[in-house]
Amino acid sequence: MIVKFYIDTPVICNSSHCYICPCDNNLVVRKIPLEDFLRIVKKYNLRTFPVEEYPYMHRHYYSIEEYVEEHPELKVLKNKRVYLMMTGGKDSTLAYLVLKYVEADVKPIYVHLPYFEDLLYIESQRIFERTETTVIEIPRQIVKEKILKRGMPTRKRRWCTSLKFRVLKKYIREKIEGQYYIADAVRRYESRPRERRLAKKSHIGKRRVYPILDFTNADAYAICYHHNLLNPIYRYSTRASCTICPNVHSTFTLIRWLNYVRKDPENAEDFIKTVESINLKINDIILLNYMYPKKLVQLLKRARLEYEEYPEIKTETVAEAWWSYLKQKIIRPEVHHHHSVRESSS
Repeated sequence: MIVKFYIDTPVICNSSHCYICPCDNNLVVRKIPLEDFLRIVKKYNLRTFPVEEYPYMHRHYYSIEEYVEEHPELKVLKNKRVYLMMTGGKDSTLAYLVLKYVEADVKPIYVHLPYFEDLLYIESQRIFERTETTVIEIPRQIVKEKILKRGMPTRKRRWCTSLKFRVLKKYIREKIEGQYYIADAVRRYESRPRERRLAKKSHIGKRRVYPILDFTNADAYAICYHHNLLNPIYRYSTRASCTICPNVHSTFTLIRWLNYVRKDPENAEDFIKTVESINLKINDIILLNYMYPKKLVQLLKRARLEYEEYPEIKTETVAEAWWSYLKQKIIRPEVHHHHSVRESSS
């Protein structure tokens, strides 16, 4: 099972052990007996719960047909030109599938941010080919200069996102003419803050459309999987995002980084040298994403359980446990047990 520990930090457990991802400069993953983990949870009253009990991990819609039947306003997009910012992740892929189903003239566009998205780009190739996505490359030298001038992106200074949007807006302004819509692959039922923020949002706006507003996380995983369009990055990561993202407190950042080094060693090495030239180390940057596991390790030590004494394991073990969980608990067979996400989140 996967246990949620604090905010967006999964701890992977089986019947006997938990896998706690790295909290030290050596980036070591440790295997901790389940009884020790549960003892800490109980002693310090930690907020934990199985991920499948999280409201947005329930299935709500079992097919795109069912979704469009409930939201017929989407049919107004038939034969309309719609530009979709594609990432290769489950949400943009699901948005593409919905737009194709209502027979929109959908035009997916992906803006590639070198270094940060090299791994995502590699893993998304088959999806981009099947969806006929237009790929816009930001020159690698521009990204390198940004790193040297502004440092690595942080949660409060995400120049990476603003750079992508500037490039996309320029492309639309220079290359696109006539009437069109812009599709935004946001979902209401991704988190409670987003549910509140998008509470009054409708599927069709004046120039923007929101084709997947009422799908849940579980819906997005499962429907993409059953259309054979689930990005392979989900086999070892909870998100299809930048290899190192300052906005994600995820235990899977290390696994994404190791896959980047393995699958694109030349660019990964260039990335390391660029970062080190501004006196930063990749290990230290990765560790910024482990705020909550660090807290857990502190509690283990307070309970006189030494984190360093637990056995090390390979990160592949964590990835395999995640993928097994995702298929068994989230990507279930398409059996209709219609479940209201609104009831779950209340």
